[in-house]
Amino acid sequence: MKEQKDNANIRYDPINGLRMIACIGIVLMHIKVNSGYEFGRGTLNYVIDTFTNFVYLFMVISSFGMCCGYYEKIRNSEINIETFYKKRIKKIMPFLLFLIIIDVVYEHSTVALIEGLSETTLMFNFLQKDIEVIGVAWYIGLTFVFYMIFPYFVFLFSNKKRAWLTTIMAVMMNFISIGYFKVTRNNMFYSFIYFCLGGMIYLYKERIIQMLKNKRFIGIGLILVSILVYYNKR
Repeated sequence: MKEQKDNANIRYDPINGLRMIACIGIVLMHIKVNSGYEFGRGTLNYVIDTFTNFVYLFMVISSFGMCCGYYEKIRNSEINIETFYKKRIKKIMPFLLFLIIIDVVYEHSTVALIEGLSETTLMFNFLQKDIEVIGVAWYIGLTFVFYMIFPYFVFLFSNKKRAWLTTIMAVMMNFISIGYFKVTRNNMFYSFIYFCLGGMIYLYKERIIQMLKNKRFIGIGLILVSILVYYNKR
């Protein structure tokens, strides 16, 4: 048990670097889309457009971080549900409420008020209608859905066999959501695979760390090849 508690307190500082890179990329993308500002010509603008996909990295990191903080505690019944949800709501609500108030005051319309009230529930991702009061709020809603189901997520990832089955099913769900249900990334049916990836990284973190220590250049090479393949396909 002591070993599990010690593992929960391990800091993965490179994750903060990934968060910073993703945050900068998404900010640049939003500046370009919302202001019409062009970052030079040609390739750079094209690359910045793709930075919207950093949101998937945030999903993976969010899942990994939640597992680091709560996976063992929930498995071992060391945290109660009230404490768990209070921490999640305190983390999200103040800033979201601040943005909602600004938007409602600025728009001063019935639509803004109704959608703003819907967003304060933090459960607006269950609606079948997109809420546009705060454009990026869809991610907050999606993440909170993940927080809500996290105890069940821990159950699904309580052993590696079940985790693999869940991840395979999540891949299938992603394809089905695109081809049949026509939903996009703001729907958990579509995005659950990225939260599963965060969980898989958590389960195999010691092996991944050891592999990267021994074969760092191979890891870097795989990342570079993946980037080249991604942009070549686009």
